[in-house]
Amino acid sequence: MKSIIILVLSTVLILTSISITAADEINSTTKETIMDNRFIGLYRATSSIGITNNTANCKATAFAKTPDYSLYVILSLQKKSGANWNNIISWSDTGSGLTGVVLSKTKSSLSSGTYRCKVYVRVYDSNGTFIESTTVYSQPRSI
Repeated sequence: MKSIIILVLSTVLILTSISITAADEINSTTKETIMDNRFIGLYRATSSIGITNNTANCKATAFAKTPDYSLYVILSLQKKSGANWNNIISWSDTGSGLTGVVLSKTKSSLSSGTYRCKVYVRVYDSNGTFIESTTVYSQPRSI
């Protein structure tokens, strides 16, 4: 009986570790969205880019976990130069709590190259005290 219990518990532990590992691999390759319990005030942050006719469409979203928290978001269009990413243009916006920030911007007349959008989010509590920050990058797109 004792060996059966040990076998069952071992099986459960192995299956749990496999599913956690699979989830970690998915999160590490999905760079467009951050939704993680490690954050105190941030619920979700996303960054996306679309390019059509040499025009980039960048979008940032950020939501806090409670209505009392406020958000400051900087959305930047970046172009790859060698191993570096250089900011082309940046925009910013603020929002509060669960309504969050949704920021969509475009930049036209882009030259050929590889682009991405960078979203930097800062979270503040109801007293205006800084809580945390994070950065999210979209997948790169080329012209």
